[in-house]
Amino acid sequence: MANIRKVKIIISGAYGNRNLGDELILVSLLKMIKEYIPNSEIMIFSFNPLHTMEYYKVSSYSQWPEFLKINYFKVFWKPIFWKHLYQIVKIIKNCDIFLLGGGGLFEHEYPGVFFWTSKVLIAQLFKKPTIIYAVGVEPIWNKKILSKLLLKFIFRKARVILVRDRISKENLLKLGIPFNKIGIVGDPVFFLRSEFLRYKRANHRTACLSICFSIRPIQYPWRDGTCYLSDRQKQLNRSIAEILDKLIDEFNAHVYLLPMNIEDDRVILENIYKTIQTYQKVTLLEKISLEKLWELFCNFNLVISMRLHPLIIASILKIPFIGIISHPKILKFLVEINQPSLGISYKELDKTLFPYDKIKYVLLNYHILYAEKINSSIQNLCWSTLQLSKESLQTVIPKQLKILY
Repeated sequence: MANIRKVKIIISGAYGNRNLGDELILVSLLKMIKEYIPNSEIMIFSFNPLHTMEYYKVSSYSQWPEFLKINYFKVFWKPIFWKHLYQIVKIIKNCDIFLLGGGGLFEHEYPGVFFWTSKVLIAQLFKKPTIIYAVGVEPIWNKKILSKLLLKFIFRKARVILVRDRISKENLLKLGIPFNKIGIVGDPVFFLRSEFLRYKRANHRTACLSICFSIRPIQYPWRDGTCYLSDRQKQLNRSIAEILDKLIDEFNAHVYLLPMNIEDDRVILENIYKTIQTYQKVTLLEKISLEKLWELFCNFNLVISMRLHPLIIASILKIPFIGIISHPKILKFLVEINQPSLGISYKELDKTLFPYDKIKYVLLNYHILYAEKINSSIQNLCWSTLQLSKESLQTVIPKQLKILY
């Protein structure tokens, strides 16, 4: 065993991008790989490689040249682009396994299908085993022939395809990917279920009713580097502030405004904070570390979120939750755990009574009507995630590097 070199694994995803959800995914992937392939050497492609190296104690290289906007068609003439591409090719050429994921990499237009597929293409050209792991897939390529061809090519060539919901699998089937090649796992964060539960047992809840609220912009809040909130966003913020004021008044609650994306979410939450009348009972969270996030969730009694991962953590910890649906992945998750009724469209938040009454109903009846069914669904998702992940990782290890674990 001493003579067997380490398995070199590259993980590529939206890491180092100041998004706590993506960082939770990376924590999960690192734990999974170290558990199932202990004889591994990991390299992360990150948007902030220095932070990634320091925090996770692994090698890291930049996803994209610093100071360049992500636009392939405008950077071809820049030497820094070609220098960066050369290093990327060199790193991928020397790896044993290339893993893309997880998260909603194919659910957004930005930074684009070509950005995420390009490194997978390089790995496949060097005949490296590629894993596309726990990604969400939306049909964003309907009118984009090049995007459709690229996705079809990399998914067909991938050794392992694991998506995080049934709708993503259906979208890949429409793309012509064989049914038996696509597996479904839960979000990678489900791999941390035992850690979350252990952390919860070791920490005591506060006496006060604590509510977590997390939002995402419904429209990009920046113009030329300056914060800009549309009238639609401002109206939504006012409606949310009214709902939170009612919860504070009726339940004497304390509200924590949680920005999962440090930059984009924070500007929205600052506006909501200024709009709330009972702001003395509201905390706008800043500079949240992953450790602090775990501690906070141990004390929450209700989670209301437009972001996916607060809902996932709440479901693991058996905390009542409501998903505000502004993105398809929220509805996908609720469907996956067989609880679509726990979702509210963000377009309904400006209706006077319905959203507040529904939130209040869930808070008061969650453990009677929902908790047992959700816990059963979560246990099944966690089990399938563990099993499929282990099988997938160990099947792609090159034969000459395989050892008995």
